[in-house]
Parts: sequence; structure tokens; C-alpha cells
Amino acid sequence: MRGRFLSCFEGATDPNSINWPIIQGKKKTGLTIFWPDDGLDTGPILLQKEVDIAPEDTLGSLYFNHLFPLGVDAMIEALESVKNGTAPRVPQDPNASIHEGWCSKNNAKIDWTKPQPGAWTTYKDSIVKIYDCCKSDQTSGVHIAVTGGKIVIERTRSDAGKVSAQEFVEQSGLQINDRLGD
Repeated sequence: MRGRFLSCFEGATDPNSINWPIIQGKKKTGLTIFWPDDGLDTGPILLQKEVDIAPEDTLGSLYFNHLFPLGVDAMIEALESVKNGTAPRVPQDPNASIHEGWCSKNNAKIDWTKPQPGAWTTYKDSIVKIYDCCKSDQTSGVHIAVTGGKIVIERTRSDAGKVSAQEFVEQSGLQINDRLGD
């Protein structure tokens, strides 16, 4: 199972609708194309598409492998339906809409007793952002022991910059039995 580590750190400028389904443990997410009106995402629905969220999906894989290509195809489909005069205008049910707040740094802190979702931890009073990890029984790589097994980390970003997990271990002095987090 791939870790669902996110990228909602300080400096985010808008709510990220891709993060929240992962944070909430949803099995599906999708996209909606609206007819424009005076509100934000309040116009009639022209088209909706849905994708599964696999256990191994990350923010990046969900966006780049699923939602972005789906969005391109959906835009073409929507334009064709408008061009052909067959585009629906489905009124939205205001009671069915979900509006999440901003995904902040606090939403992405790793709880090592259940390390998903999360994207950062601490080591020696420094923030370490975790990228590309998976729950695994493999024997090579940088392993973090967690409840129910271990996680193999592939990349990190810390004071030393964005580096492989092995480079982080070498540069930070991380030792066997050291603890990450508070």
C-alpha cells in the first residue's frame, strides 16, 4: 500500500480539492464542469466525471495519472456537447454540495501511529517533508517502523533540500532506533 502523503504546506493559496478526499479516506473523487454564474462553483452542472482512489494513490498520482487526463477528456466532451446543443444544465442541490477549507500544514502532519495522510514530520527540531513512500516488506531502502509494519521512504525535503531518503539519512545523521516526530 502506497502512503497517501500530501502536499498541503504553508504558503498554500487556495483550498485543494484533491487533498481532501485522500485525507477523508474516500474511495472516489472526481471533477465537475459548471456553467458559469456569479458564484464560485455554483452554476448549473454541465458534466461530472468520477475516478477511484486506489490505496497506493498519492496527491501526485491522483492528479497526474487520473484527474488531469480525465479533465482534458471532459473538457473536450463538454465543448462538443455545447457545440452540438446537447449540453445539459443540471441545477445543483445546495444541500448536497461539500465545501472544505484550506488544506494547511496541520492537516499534513504525520501521525506515526497511522501514517496517512501526512506529509511532514520532525527530526532534531527540523521539519522533514516525506515524498514517495510505501508500506512494504522489502529489505532495501530507508525504513520507518510504524504500527502494523514499516514504511519505505524514497525522497525527503529538509534543511538539506530535496534529496533521496538515503541522502537524508547520510546528511542528517539519522541512526537506527532514532525517532521521527515529537
